[in-house]
Formats: sequence, C-alpha cells, structure tokens
Amino acid sequence: MKPLSFLWALLMLLAMSPGAHAAQGAQPAAQRTYIGQDTCVGCHDTEGTSIHQTAHGKKQIPGSPESDKGCESCHGPGSAHLDDPSVPDSIRRFGQIKPREASATCLTCHTYRGAGTSNYGGTPGLANSSLSNPALKWESTQQVDVGVDLTLFKGRVFLTADWYKKNTQDLLLARPISNTSGFTTVFDNVGDMTNKGFEIGLETVNIQAKDPKGFNWRTGLNLSINRNEVTKLANNEPFSSYVNRVQVGHELGEFYMLKFLGVDPATGDAIFKDVDGDGVITSNDQTFVGSPHPDYSGGLTNEFTWKGVDLSFLMTFSQGNKIYNDMRTYSASGGYYFDNHFKDQLKRWQKPGDQTDVPRASYDGVSGAYGDPTSRFLENGSYLRMQEVTMGYQFPENWAAGVKARSLRLYAGVRNAFVITDYTGYDPDVNSGGSSTNVSLANDFYAYPQARTVILGIQAGW
Repeated sequence: MKPLSFLWALLMLLAMSPGAHAAQGAQPAAQRTYIGQDTCVGCHDTEGTSIHQTAHGKKQIPGSPESDKGCESCHGPGSAHLDDPSVPDSIRRFGQIKPREASATCLTCHTYRGAGTSNYGGTPGLANSSLSNPALKWESTQQVDVGVDLTLFKGRVFLTADWYKKNTQDLLLARPISNTSGFTTVFDNVGDMTNKGFEIGLETVNIQAKDPKGFNWRTGLNLSINRNEVTKLANNEPFSSYVNRVQVGHELGEFYMLKFLGVDPATGDAIFKDVDGDGVITSNDQTFVGSPHPDYSGGLTNEFTWKGVDLSFLMTFSQGNKIYNDMRTYSASGGYYFDNHFKDQLKRWQKPGDQTDVPRASYDGVSGAYGDPTSRFLENGSYLRMQEVTMGYQFPENWAAGVKARSLRLYAGVRNAFVITDYTGYDPDVNSGGSSTNVSLANDFYAYPQARTVILGIQAGW
C-alpha cells in the first residue's frame, strides 16, 4: 500500500472510532471494561457526558469526567471498572470470575436491564429480558480452614484432612417476583448462608514390588461432607423455585411440596399428609420432604501395573440426596396425559383391596396420580458410577525402536461404563436447571444422560 493511501485509511478509522463524537479538543478516555458487563468507550468527554456502548446501543449518562459519576450512574452505586486500582489484577482479565479467600470479599458484578430478540407479527424487535437492580451489593464470604497432612509407613500412606466453615453474606440469588412485572425473577441479595464440613483424601501404596516390572497397586480415596444452612433472609420471607425452597433454618433448595403417604386401598386415590389439619389438601399442606444435597460424596481410584500392563479405574459415588423425577409428571400421570407411561403404571390400583403405591388410572386426574408436585416423584439419588476404566500395554523399548520411537503404549478405555442406582430416571447425576443454578437443584425433566464413551489410542514418545 502507498504511504498516502495508508495514511488516508488510518484517518478514516480514527474518524469512525467510538471517541470521535467528543467535542472539539476532547481527548476520549481509554477503553474500559466494566466487571462482567459492557465496555465503556469514549467515556467522560469534556462536557461531562459518559457514553457507554451497551448491548442496547449507546447510552448517554450525565456526569463528571473527574469523578466517574457517569459510569456509576450507568452501572449503579459502588460500581468499578476493571482498571480501577481496587480491583485485583486477577479480576481485571475477566468479567465474571469471583476469587474466594479466607475472610475476604468475593467480587461479584452489578447487573442491569438486559435485552433479547422479541419478534411480533413477523417483525423483528427487542424486548427487556431481565430487570435491573440498582440496590445490588457485593456478596461477601468469610472462611476458616483447618487442615492436617499425615504421612505414615515411609510414605506408603498419605492422609490429608480439612475442616472448613464458610459464612456467606448478601447471598446473590434469583429471587421470584410477581409475574405482573413481566418477569418471574430478579437477581438480588437475599440473605446469609453457612457451609461447613470435611474433606478427606487418602492415598496408599498397597503393594510395591522391588522390581520395577513387578506387581504394583496404588489406591486413592477422596470424601466430601458438607452441611448447608440458610441463616438469614430479607424480611425473613422464604421463597420457592418450583419444588425447591429457600427458608431460614433449612438447606438451600430443600424440596418443598405435598407429602405422599400412599394409596387408599378402598378407593385407589392418593393420600397426602394434611399438615394444617383442616381436612382439605391444599398448597397450605406443603412441607419439607427431602434434600438435594448428599450426605457425602467422593471418588475411589485404583492403579495396577505389572510388567508392561497397566490397569486403572475411577469410581464416583454420592449418598443420601433426593431427586425430583419430573418426567413422571407426564409419564406416570395415570392416563391424564397421553405421553407414553412408565411400566410402574402396570402396578396401579384396579379394585378395592389392592395394596400398591400407584394410584388408580384417572382420565380426569382426580385420583391424585396427576396434580401439584408431590413427594411421590421424589426418589433416592444415591449412586455408584464406574466413571472411567483404562487398560494399556507398554511395549518393550526395542519394539518402540522398530518404529523409531523412544516409547510406545497401546491403550483402551471406557468412560461412564455403568451406574448402580435405585433412581428410575435416565441418570442420577444430572440437573435440568443446568450446572449454574443454585436453587433449582436435583430436578430431572428429561435431562439428557451422560454419554458412554469408548476410547482406543496409541501413545508414542520421541
């Protein structure tokens, strides 16, 4: 490119830059990224107007170029840019990361009104997708950890154990609001919560041969025990997210619904616990019926080697948690829905005197087989999973040299080989709410199960 042509192109790019709209003689500020949100471009011109490039276009905010009030007006009180000296270096590179340290403040971001596509009558358009909350504050966490490491029998046994207690204040959750607002939830500081528990790791050398090619066996075990409790809520008002509830004195997301007691042998109708004792089953009879949090969980690994053969496997487990099998709302409705039904419907009540826990078939849904969420669909989510099995063979060095390699190994493995569980759904280790949800826990509404993967490979070194 000729020098004059290059200079002309550079001038055109500068003319189209976000800071080109500033008054004559103004020097636009450097591009600044707000924590977890938008980029401020050309902010704080000489007239004290901040121009923020958001998902909704440019947004002019009156303010002072010296005090940053323009950005604060846009993002809310207490907001900060990534280049603010008060923000740690590790945070400045990312938008949503939340570092947690003992007795430290966890950084979280302010959220404002979001937008998304909303077509009407075939015409493209935009509509608000979330509500702003100018009162949103930082969520803070104070944590205490006490640990010990122990080595025994000349390194054959290694034990690590930790006890922790973590107090979270101004907990950030999606709080349900009235549908008349046009939305169902708003992100808010809802209260305080405590987590405490143990984490234990054990590594052992069970058999160690003197000959490197002899038989060797190593084992690793990790165990996690956590107890969770909501200790404070705004105005002490509990709230629910479908079948999960947030209430002081209970675990976060504990299941809250009608308690199923069985089936009346005389009528075939479902029986529910009358909590308030008024003789009528209503939403006032909902109660806590189980927890989505396990009593304990962990993993077990074993590694075996003998001559050139190696075998390893990893098993994971979870014990004591419940899962709400929402698939049964449609597939165990007693005929109310036209979906294909599970085979347990063959055990339904059919005549007086039948002893079963499956209500009678009811096209109109009055038998209790269909209706509000009940503990009838709450199942034991405990499981033992063979997460991974791998077997390999390390070829002798002279074999590897035949293909001009320093080392050569052939291996085969299976991931998610099998699961042992009483859960009747596809997979006990899934959640239809996604991994990011923190209230709607252990809900299974046709969640896709983990895939089984078969692996065959060759490792070579040069």
